[in-house]
Amino acid sequence: MNTAPLTVIERLRGGANDRPPADAASAARLRATLADGVARAVGDHHRDEPLIVRAGQLRRIGANAGTASILGRARGALVSVLVRLLSVDAVADPWGDALAAWRASSPDDPLLEALAHLDDDERARLRADVRAHAATLGHALVGLDPRWLPRSGVRARVTVGPSRVELHDTIDLMIGVNGALASICLLDVTTAALSADDDRVARYHALVQTLRTSRAPRRSAIFSSATGELRVLDVDHDLLARAARDVLVLLGHRVAP
Repeated sequence: MNTAPLTVIERLRGGANDRPPADAASAARLRATLADGVARAVGDHHRDEPLIVRAGQLRRIGANAGTASILGRARGALVSVLVRLLSVDAVADPWGDALAAWRASSPDDPLLEALAHLDDDERARLRADVRAHAATLGHALVGLDPRWLPRSGVRARVTVGPSRVELHDTIDLMIGVNGALASICLLDVTTAALSADDDRVARYHALVQTLRTSRAPRRSAIFSSATGELRVLDVDHDLLARAARDVLVLLGHRVAP
């Protein structure tokens, strides 16, 4: 008997026989809920500039967001690049390959310039950190089959309500395709340990995906490349409705006098 623990990808994808019918009905109801809530929280007038919501804002609703250090932001950017590289093939040199890919894809990123001004000790610490996260990610993404159509860095933008509230999102890794059965699975990678706040982020990813495609994903998960923790949420209408409430609570805090 094979008693090996399931990999992250196996836990995310699950069995082929337990996929529920695709939910194509929730998107319209969620849009209506959000439009009504946005009108109450923000007003129904057309804004000159959009009010943008991002997943990271949901980690600390009502709290002052701290400013991440250069090392922390650079680590996050490099790990995001590593997800993209590892979803295609093994990575021999996590630090060098990720840095080269980052420079090629975002040559004007101001964070790259800040990275160039790190001293030798800071650079060595960041290099070691990135390699450690890469090792954890490498184990996590074992068994990622190309037939599941893995896509990395999937960006989305959805406008809700007449006042130009925009939900922006980036999915680190997406597998599966839309069809009669729910098979889309979303994976967010964080370089921090998981907390209860990460459930809101996973729900937000599922909400934006549902609004973008009019079909709910099957699962939304968060993986910590720092600790190897994984949290997997099965997506249903109740979870999506809760995600919509999360967004409206966040907007209430942002527009409060």
